[in-house]
Amino acid sequence: MKLVGAAYCMRRVFRILLILGVLGVLLIIVSSVLVCGVGAKKPAQRNACINNLRQIDGAKEDVALTQKLKPGDVVLVDDVIVLLKGKQWPVCPAGGTYAVGLVDQPPRCTVAGHSLN
Repeated sequence: MKLVGAAYCMRRVFRILLILGVLGVLLIIVSSVLVCGVGAKKPAQRNACINNLRQIDGAKEDVALTQKLKPGDVVLVDDVIVLLKGKQWPVCPAGGTYAVGLVDQPPRCTVAGHSLN
């Protein structure tokens, strides 16, 4: 009887070790997927922000041409919004805010690295 009990105990230990091994592998896979997902988020946010800045810049140039503004003149946000898609001010996906700036300056975002330069 002791041999049967020992064999049962060994099988049970083997199953526990097998389950722990599988959980360990799953944990490694899930953590690597999460790390990759977070890393891919920032470039996508940056690209979306730069596209928003391009739209603002194009609308700002249209306003400057139609109103015959000179370099150094101020472009009003309300004039730019009218020319944007949906007539809504875009939102930076990273939480930054946009500034139109002067005629001869590109629009800016408050998030570092989000610029047209």
